[in-house]
This record gives sequence, structure tokens and C-alpha cells, in this order.
Amino acid sequence: MDGWRRTWLRVGITGAGRAWGREVDFSDASNEVSKGGGFRYLIARQLGVYMGADVAWGPDDTAFYIQVGSAWW
Repeated sequence: MDGWRRTWLRVGITGAGRAWGREVDFSDASNEVSKGGGFRYLIARQLGVYMGADVAWGPDDTAFYIQVGSAWW
């Protein structure tokens, strides 16, 4: 079995982007940053399946996510 896998993990999330369109040119659009954090719990060790929750916030809104599984581990 993979001895390096931990039961609990902390995660950090960050992202940045710029939106433009018909009324705003790319050079005039402002940069926006989002960030957040969460945790994962190993629910199926032999399969490597984690579940967890994340909270993320940006300039206009806050979001709460619940997830099972991951494409990254």
C-alpha cells in the first residue's frame, strides 16, 4: 500500500483571471483574484479516494464546494 498517503490533507486554492468582451477591451479589463482553502479526508485507502470541502471567495461572491474523488492525486 502507498505509505505516503495521509488520512487528512489541507488544500489551498488561488486563481486569477481577466474578462473582456464587446464593451470592454482586453487592455481595459481589470484583473480579478479568487482564493480559498479546504480539507480532504481519505475515505477509501486502497482506492485512494478522498472527499472534502472547500470555501472560496472572490471580489463579488463566496462559494462552498463538497467533492468526492479527484483527478489530481
